Amino acid sequence: MRTTILFAFVALVGLSALAQPGSTFTTSFDPNPQNMFQADKGYLLWSIGKYVYVINGFIKNGNSDRKNQVYMIDADTRQIIKEIEFDGPQGDMAITAYWITSDGYILLSGEWRDKAANFTMRMFLAKLNPDLEIVWINYYPDLSANYLYSEGITETANGNYFLYLVEAPAPEPHPTSELSVVKTDTSGTILMYKILTDTFTQTAGYGDITPTDDGFFLISSFAIDYYYHPVLGTYRYIAFLHKIDAAGNQLWTRSLNYAKIDNQPPHSTSLAGGSGTVVWMKDTITVDPEIAWNFILLYGFDSAGNIVWTHEWNKWPYKIITSIKEANNGDIIGTGFYSAGGLPNKGKGMVFLLSNSGELYWERFYSDSLLRPWAPQMELLDVCEMEDGRIAATGLVFDYNGEGVPWNPNVVLLVIDSEGCFVPGCAGTTQYVTATSEPIFKFDNLPALGFSPNPSSGPTLVSLPESLAAAGGAFELRCYAANGQLLERYDWPSGAPSLQINEQRADGLCYLFLYDKRGLPVASGKVFFQR
Repeated sequence: MRTTILFAFVALVGLSALAQPGSTFTTSFDPNPQNMFQADKGYLLWSIGKYVYVINGFIKNGNSDRKNQVYMIDADTRQIIKEIEFDGPQGDMAITAYWITSDGYILLSGEWRDKAANFTMRMFLAKLNPDLEIVWINYYPDLSANYLYSEGITETANGNYFLYLVEAPAPEPHPTSELSVVKTDTSGTILMYKILTDTFTQTAGYGDITPTDDGFFLISSFAIDYYYHPVLGTYRYIAFLHKIDAAGNQLWTRSLNYAKIDNQPPHSTSLAGGSGTVVWMKDTITVDPEIAWNFILLYGFDSAGNIVWTHEWNKWPYKIITSIKEANNGDIIGTGFYSAGGLPNKGKGMVFLLSNSGELYWERFYSDSLLRPWAPQMELLDVCEMEDGRIAATGLVFDYNGEGVPWNPNVVLLVIDSEGCFVPGCAGTTQYVTATSEPIFKFDNLPALGFSPNPSSGPTLVSLPESLAAAGGAFELRCYAANGQLLERYDWPSGAPSLQINEQRADGLCYLFLYDKRGLPVASGKVFFQR
């Protein structure tokens, strides 16, 4: 493991460059700038005080080994304060879950490959202080002969640590699998290890474990069920919510509907009064009415396991709910993403808030055009509520490399207020938060600006497209670096067919957008500045 202290310059579009305490913002950063094709993403985050912690996980270039980077970010100054890296005892490691203990420590659990034992998957547990200093880390190479996949971690009422695993015998792909739980003391010593049996051959995780306020735990999971269907094939998926005690005894298990595809993990969280909620897919247009396809349903359960409410996301562009958490006041906060018109590169990140009875208070869809007007794609993967009421969310955006190619997936961080807004008082249940006027479903190319010369090493003549030159009018020209930093604004005189600029701050590929007096983009182009 390597520790790095660093500070980051944050470039924001349309927001103050000097952050104030309690401020809201969005930014992205590249954890691995040496490799523009490294698929970085922020997929777990939490907060302690004014600090937000983001985990970036990726596969190392050239092999299948996994690595994690954990960032500590000051949400008031927007500076990355500290970074630590995990790559395991043998070069492969994946953090899959976290928990903040009652005495303020950070628990990280996950998995690593034991290359000395035929690449068998093992679990690990680490304890860190809020400054990301490791108190201890245990790798448990002898816990089980099975492959162990860590799904979640929490804390018992007496302060012990409780982990939720999926385990499977060799080889891969596994012919069978089942759930298990592990309890440790505060130093990571194993106190209990127990398999949770069921009637399915293959039981998978991809869910969560959370404590309930009546002294128990909720675990969500799904299983693969094999059957014969002449149209839909020979397998289907079914999700479960389990309630167990601290000894691993199952109080009840409730099943949800079958699904033909497994792109919606069964995320869950506990709620007040021993109740809880779990998300899964909803039946839509399949031949078999018991099999879900695309719509998403959030189920509310009481403490006895009865479904007492549901909330449905039933528009086709909704793609996946990536995280749900209990808010500080008992409401439900979550993230997901949305595909505009089914286009894979036009997604919006989603944050939403519901009551603990399933009433939707608000949902917000965020575009990467907040950082780069030419790049609408954003996917949000995790969310947390900060102590001061702000909401933080992380995920990925696709930054542009030096050739303007929309790849280079990087980490995005949003910090918004308690209503999902960057500016207080944004109204309405559903809002699309963008920096430019983006149609929800369709993204037409803007008319092209002309540049002479291009590439340019000095003054550059920018020309209007014929349609705008004929119409006349006053405009504003904005020049952005490829990372989204706004470099300069130029007033375009009314009726002028062209404007000469001498951009001194630009170095490399730059994007230029022309805005009309309403603030809407009407033309765009890119020019390469050589210095």
